[in-house]
Amino acid sequence: MRLRTFVARLADLRGTLGAELLGPETQYAFMATRLYVGPMDAGVAEPAQRAVDWPLAQPLATFGQAGGGGPGGGGPGALACGVVGGADLETLRPVLGRANQGTPWRSGGKLYSILVRVLLPDESGCPPPQV
Repeated sequence: MRLRTFVARLADLRGTLGAELLGPETQYAFMATRLYVGPMDAGVAEPAQRAVDWPLAQPLATFGQAGGGGPGGGGPGALACGVVGGADLETLRPVLGRANQGTPWRSGGKLYSILVRVLLPDESGCPPPQV
């Protein structure tokens, strides 16, 4: 019962702490995002969702650093990791807003999957490859 009360209070911070202690709710305006990119599974005949064209000049085949840590672990078949910021982020941001985790991305005639990780203010780059 105490856990349920605690969770309810966390879900209602305005009521728990008082609205005067909290600022207005706003969407976090991230300045960079880390992308983990890998080819779509060749065993999937037809993706469940419609593919989205990759909007940036650099093709996904050469995006980021292969085995750049994070998901995939850095071994064979690991995802490449790269960061998008600045003008490229402004081009990519609206397209990301219409995509989800299952969205296939088309670049250079091939399909890719992308995992998006918004960078917080104290973060930069990709984690080092895991050994």
